[in-house]
Formats: sequence, structure tokens, C-alpha cells
Amino acid sequence: MDGNVLFDGLKETYSNGFMGFWLPRNKTYTIEFEFDGYGGIFTFSTTDESPTCLTEFELLKLDI
Repeated sequence: MDGNVLFDGLKETYSNGFMGFWLPRNKTYTIEFEFDGYGGIFTFSTTDESPTCLTEFELLKLDI
């Protein structure tokens, strides 16, 4: 949320469709993603109460 970009590039999913990132605790992050004309933005936190796996990203058609 402080505007620092931690990763900007291509990331291939594992064979099960997931991908992994290890992030510092007790911070709030925003992830932006796109693939094949679809994309989304999702904000999440890494507190003790946060889930360790995020599976609810919604892909929307991008207006390009």
C-alpha cells in the first residue's frame, strides 16, 4: 500500500493452476493481474488472521 512494487513481470502457474509468493507479515498488498484479455485487482493483508491461500480472484474482461 506504500506504492512500492515487489514484483512486476511474468509468473507461470504451477501445474495445479496456483502460483506462490512469500510476503512479509502484517502488511497490506494489492495485486494486479491480467491474462489473455482478462484481469483484476485484489487487495489483501498478511496478518495472523489472514488466510494463507487466496483463491477468490475474479477475472474481468479488460477494455483494451
